[in-house]
Amino acid sequence: MTLLHTAILYRLDVTRGPEEDTLARYIKAVENLDDNDVIVRLIGDNILPDANLIGSIGNEFSTNDLRYKATLGPAMVYRMVLE
Repeated sequence: MTLLHTAILYRLDVTRGPEEDTLARYIKAVENLDDNDVIVRLIGDNILPDANLIGSIGNEFSTNDLRYKATLGPAMVYRMVLE
C-alpha cells in the first residue's frame, strides 16, 4: 500500500503537485486554510515521525505565541527535522 493510499484510508487531506516545485506544492496545500491555522512540516525522509516531539514543538509554539518553530541541534542528527 502506498503512502497516498494509507493517507486516504485514514481520511487525511492529501495535496499533490509538481515534484520539481516545492513552493507550488506548499501554496496549493495551504490555499484553503484560515490565517490562524497551524502547519506542521516534516521532511520527506522522516518516515517514522515522533509524536512526542511533534507535540512538544506544537505546545511550545502555541504556549509562547510564536510565528515559527523548528527543531535544531541533536534532533537533526536523527533526521527528526520538523517546522
